[in-house]
Amino acid sequence: MKYQKSMMKIMEHLLFDRRERLIEEIIAETKTGRTSAFSAINWMEEAGIVKIRKSGKGRLVRLVLDNHALRFKYYLDSIRLKNLNPLARATAEIFAESTLNEQKIKAIVLFGSILKNEKFNDLDFLILGDSLTNNFLKSLNGAREKIERVFGVIINMHKGEFNLENIFRGICIYRASELKTEDKAKTQYLEFLDWAYRAIKKQDYETAFNNAILNLSYVYSYLNEFIPETKSDALLFFNKKYKIKNINQLKKVGVEIGKEVFK
Repeated sequence: MKYQKSMMKIMEHLLFDRRERLIEEIIAETKTGRTSAFSAINWMEEAGIVKIRKSGKGRLVRLVLDNHALRFKYYLDSIRLKNLNPLARATAEIFAESTLNEQKIKAIVLFGSILKNEKFNDLDFLILGDSLTNNFLKSLNGAREKIERVFGVIINMHKGEFNLENIFRGICIYRASELKTEDKAKTQYLEFLDWAYRAIKKQDYETAFNNAILNLSYVYSYLNEFIPETKSDALLFFNKKYKIKNINQLKKVGVEIGKEVFK
């Protein structure tokens, strides 16, 4: 499309500042060329992406909030997620992966101070669905505590209705309509998380600790495009770089590798 660059900048601007705006304000704030911006906005009106109305000598523009706009937001959200602090991004992705089997969840939105500041002490997740209860939120405590104990990041869970207002409150990190694809590294990492949590809780410590290292060995192997034929192959490849002797080292290496898996 001839005006694609200007349209993309204007669309992104309108998505994250959804007030009705004068065209001149939009051009100034997006730093787009006047001619290309006017052409792009006119095309967007014809396509039904924006609504325009006259206001005195000017024209006011507002975004049409529908599924077409939402699909574009999801695209921008994926980019915003990739640009987050690596620890925050990995924690968010793992939290989403840990709740994939909960059919009541229609979307998960990451919001709060992390969207404006690289430094953070906790992460806020808005769990969206139809009439979710406090008891349902409590049922996610297991996944939350597992991640908190390994990653050292406090997770705050909030519930809300699945609607446009809530979807636009932050970065949508999961929605139920997403295609689930197989990723061996992610699968092994989530198993590592289960065993590491058991080790931290001193539940069958020796078995849990060793299994956590084994899972992490497979993850590390897959990340480095090494396909081990046996458990010993995976452990040998892993031990060339990492020597894990206690739970603190396990957590440290686990977080380091986790940031690579979910980047």
